[in-house]
Amino acid sequence: MKIAVYDSGIGGLTTLARMISVFPDCDYLYYADNANFPFGQKNVESLKNNLTETLKFLKTESDVQIIACYTASSIVKNDETVFTLTPKIENENTLLIATPNTIKTLSPKCKVADTPCLAYIIQTTLLNNDDFTAIDNYLFDTLSDFIKTESVSIGCTHYNFIKRNLKALLESKNILDGTDLLLENIENVIVPSSHTGRVSFKFSGNDDSALYTQILKRLLSREFY
Repeated sequence: MKIAVYDSGIGGLTTLARMISVFPDCDYLYYADNANFPFGQKNVESLKNNLTETLKFLKTESDVQIIACYTASSIVKNDETVFTLTPKIENENTLLIATPNTIKTLSPKCKVADTPCLAYIIQTTLLNNDDFTAIDNYLFDTLSDFIKTESVSIGCTHYNFIKRNLKALLESKNILDGTDLLLENIENVIVPSSHTGRVSFKFSGNDDSALYTQILKRLLSREFY
């Protein structure tokens, strides 16, 4: 079985790593729409049109399609032909950290923190192998009003790379994300095979296969968790 995983950049690698850990005998096609990265503040209708065309292609190349991007998932949340991510919200006191488009499209009934530049900073930091200083500075400037928030929900897969940073800054007990529910939903359609799965990459922009492979290996070794 071949599973396509779609995201704007490296964020969906966190979903891919979880998929590989749970379903190691599937083949995976990771599609990074990096020519259009980041999605968080772009025109929603334009994103939807682009995503519709990309999904047409992915459905010819794979058996199952996963939208490993909360912004894109919020745009196609009513499409039952693909698997999407939904932020995990415990109650009205949960703090959802997300992009402007995700917050606008979902209108969540909880506290929200709009982080328009965070995904870009995370992606740039990891692709350039920089330290996390720029990330920590942005988090402090943007989220310091939410210190001592007990439950924080991740509304962008890029933010999975900085769970430790979020927990340390916000002194939170719980960092929530929607990946567990996605894995539960997809389990019934997985068809086991007799071989160890393979991963291939496709990009709408520059081919960063080597860098993405390195980051995926770091995720599989649980370096960021």
